[in-house]
Amino acid sequence: MSETPGLKSSLTRIFERGIIAFKAGDYPRAIRCFDQAIQASSNGSKTLRINLLDFRAAAKEKNNDLTGSLSDSKKVIDLSPESPKGYICAARLFNKMDKFGASTKMFELAITRITASGKKNLPLIEILQAELQQVRTREQNCMAAWKPHFLSKMPVEIFTRVISWLDTKMRLCCMAVYVSWRQIILNAPDLWSTLSLNSYYHHNLMTEARYWLQHLKPDQQLHTLNITVSPTWPSSKIRDILTFLADRLSKKSAPNACLRSFSFHQARTSWGIADLRRSFGDVIAFAYLNRENLTDLAIRVPAAITCPLTIPYFLATFPLLKALKLQGGGMSYLCWGISPDFPQRAIPHSNPEDNTDSGFPNSSNSINRNLHLACLSETQQARNLSNQKLEILHIEQVTFDSSQGEQVMLAFLRSISLLSASTNTILHEQGLALQKIDPLSAIDFTLSPKLENIVLCNVNFVQKQWDQILVVGPAIADIERLRLNDSGNISQFMSHFLDLANIPLNWSPQDFPDQLFQLDSLSVAGLRLEATTEPLLIHALTHLPPLVKLDLSSTRAQEEVLQAIKINRLKHLNLNDCFDVTFSSIQRLATPNLEGLDIGGCELISTREMIQWLVERVGSVAWEQGPRLPLQSSRRLFLD
Repeated sequence: MSETPGLKSSLTRIFERGIIAFKAGDYPRAIRCFDQAIQASSNGSKTLRINLLDFRAAAKEKNNDLTGSLSDSKKVIDLSPESPKGYICAARLFNKMDKFGASTKMFELAITRITASGKKNLPLIEILQAELQQVRTREQNCMAAWKPHFLSKMPVEIFTRVISWLDTKMRLCCMAVYVSWRQIILNAPDLWSTLSLNSYYHHNLMTEARYWLQHLKPDQQLHTLNITVSPTWPSSKIRDILTFLADRLSKKSAPNACLRSFSFHQARTSWGIADLRRSFGDVIAFAYLNRENLTDLAIRVPAAITCPLTIPYFLATFPLLKALKLQGGGMSYLCWGISPDFPQRAIPHSNPEDNTDSGFPNSSNSINRNLHLACLSETQQARNLSNQKLEILHIEQVTFDSSQGEQVMLAFLRSISLLSASTNTILHEQGLALQKIDPLSAIDFTLSPKLENIVLCNVNFVQKQWDQILVVGPAIADIERLRLNDSGNISQFMSHFLDLANIPLNWSPQDFPDQLFQLDSLSVAGLRLEATTEPLLIHALTHLPPLVKLDLSSTRAQEEVLQAIKINRLKHLNLNDCFDVTFSSIQRLATPNLEGLDIGGCELISTREMIQWLVERVGSVAWEQGPRLPLQSSRRLFLD
């Protein structure tokens, strides 16, 4: 609809007032006039609106409102995509905002529109080409000036290291900060060798995985894959991701293009047990597809795991493992098995020349396509176990089949953690069968000279197993951390405790002047201190070298035990739920060297004055209201 004569006359007057104000340098008044004209021309011609927006954009630019001016330029482009007017204005604005990439693109689009219109305007094209060259020159100068300044404060190696610790979202944000940052991130292969899929929402997981893999060169591959499942994910999403990645992994043929580390973490789920078992089978299938290359394998699921393999055979199946962490939990159970309908791919071996005599068909270039648990010949199993270099073993609520006397020697083992590894059930295809399992009988500790850390919780032992673990020769003197919590027959440990340092019960410093015992962390949480065990613990704390970290929680430790603690190196002390601990008994331990003290549940340390005294002397004090704390004391405790 065209304007009426009265409306047209009114628009002309407002427009003219705006132009007069613009020429006079009164840009705010000019902007107000153009605003009124644009509102009055809502039903006017497109050409008039384009002119009004163009003039208002120029006025806002003069008024240093670059964002508003850019918004008007975008409206001009939307109204007339084939006209170069909006592109020229946007290009110059982007140049002022130091957004050189966007400015270059707008200049190129403007030149393309002028050329395509058929009306040759060579002077304008030459002007735009000159401005485009100036933008490119400014970009190069800024890059040259920025790079030495950046490198002088943070080398590229450190910058890359910092970026590697960021999640996907923050890493993409850093790519948008500077063009140089983007180039560094895109050209750093190590930043794209680790893919972490841990989004709460599942809609963009496949897009993220594809984007990640697109930035890998033909001779590069994902070395680390971390998947943390959110309760909002549908059960089918696990298979979609793993089948996609398995397909992409199978297409890499370079010697170093193989997955090295695989971590799957699912702490809780809203799925039914059938969906949980199906997805768990897919995870196992994916791990088996890459078993010849994996050095780190970590799987956590919200159900106990039963594995029909022995520990030696399981370790032989993953010959290059250096760290194995299997965690189960909950009342239900999952059987360690491969989904039969998982798409199978041939994953290249990292060292094909070393995979001869494996018992597999065509094993020189791929693993067995027919995935199944029992896939090793006796020759291959023996060879893989002889080359085993496992350093970290963590097993929680996982049951293996009985090794029946067969043992594996882990010469490189540095840390072992067994939690809830007592007698369990093993799932068979035709039903459930009960079988007693000795969780440590499959490991020969006498040839583990590098062992530093032992964690045994809720584990049942017999005497010969204690002897095997705790009395293994001089190498055990290098153990740095020992934790035995809620273990069956834990009192048996006390009689062997001093043997850990190869120190007899009548030890004295004069007898062993060169003794180098490295134990610095001890946890006996849950140990029932009785007439037989308390003197042994006191004797141990008195004669062992000073500890750095000591956990006596839930032991009912009394003043005699605390008096035996050496304070020379003590930094962390846990006395949680030690109801008999008094304030006077821990005053000696509250030194400036003590960084952490946990007295939660210590009912006799309850007043505000006691807590304040400890807070002033210890780095960090953790305390809470005990279940039997008197009401008056609790009011004073929480007064501050």
